[in-house]
Amino acid sequence: MAKKILDLPVSVDEPSLLSRGWWASLLAAAASAPEVTETVALAPEWQTVFDEAVSDTERELITALADAGVAVPELGYETDGGDVIDMAWVDARIGVSFESGETPHGWTLCPADVEHVVAMLQSNGVM
Repeated sequence: MAKKILDLPVSVDEPSLLSRGWWASLLAAAASAPEVTETVALAPEWQTVFDEAVSDTERELITALADAGVAVPELGYETDGGDVIDMAWVDARIGVSFESGETPHGWTLCPADVEHVVAMLQSNGVM
């Protein structure tokens, strides 16, 4: 029985073109290659926050904030009223929320945008 690959008849009984020659070594190398993961060099205090993050979105923001020279925030801060702020600079009462919702009394919440967070922290003397 013949099957067409790229409009060329190839017998099922014949060794595949991909199993011979340099294609085979290329495929074998790709299959055995280690998975590439992005490594980010962060200061130890930022690395701790990065490691505690629960999503890629948080990790991306953490990396960008570290690069911007922002003070290290606290993750998952619970206010006196029981609200949880995803990322908080407690003394300045500034936070980042990844979900829309009601702003806790006395707090300023920023969207997960580096420029916005940096501007807010600068205007409040955190940076």
